[in-house]
Amino acid sequence: MSTATRWAPPPAPSRPALQQLGFTLGIAILGTLFFGTLFFGILGDAAPGTATHVAAALDGARITALCTVGMIAAAFLINFWLPNAARP
Repeated sequence: MSTATRWAPPPAPSRPALQQLGFTLGIAILGTLFFGTLFFGILGDAAPGTATHVAAALDGARITALCTVGMIAAAFLINFWLPNAARP
């Protein structure tokens, strides 16, 4: 009998950890997109509460919602390229 141990690769990240990473990156990207659109939409207007602020907020919400729908559609389509069975 040999007392040598076999080498084993390090464990892969768990599914909840990868989900948390995906959620965190999604929120960060969408938040950056919304607030970036909001900031550049009101850049020249100094008075808060004006129509420019409202229009910038609505524009930011519209762009963020469209990107969210696009990412959901991309995730749906990527799902078809996944293998049907898990690897042994």
